[in-house]
Amino acid sequence: MAQGSQLSAPGEQTQTKQAVEQHIVDYESQYKLYALAFCNRKANPYRIACGSFRDEVSNTVEIINLNPQLGGFQRTCSFEHEFPPTKIMWSPQMVRNLFSFLG
Repeated sequence: MAQGSQLSAPGEQTQTKQAVEQHIVDYESQYKLYALAFCNRKANPYRIACGSFRDEVSNTVEIINLNPQLGGFQRTCSFEHEFPPTKIMWSPQMVRNLFSFLG
């Protein structure tokens, strides 16, 4: 991310979108990423599900969100999964933030 760039406060979705379009934000996972899915809800346009690929039995699925105060993405939650998830999808229904994955 460029030095000195700032993003808007949470809840100011329009300003956040404009700020993201003007800046490059990044997230460095501790795992090799194999699957990604962007949330399709308008309330969470910068929420991403990431699945790892490790040559071990234990793999990880992470949910990351844009944190305007940090100027980048931040891991919100994660959980272990036995196999690498080959596909991740968010629920198309706008009722909840649900996602599923294959592995």
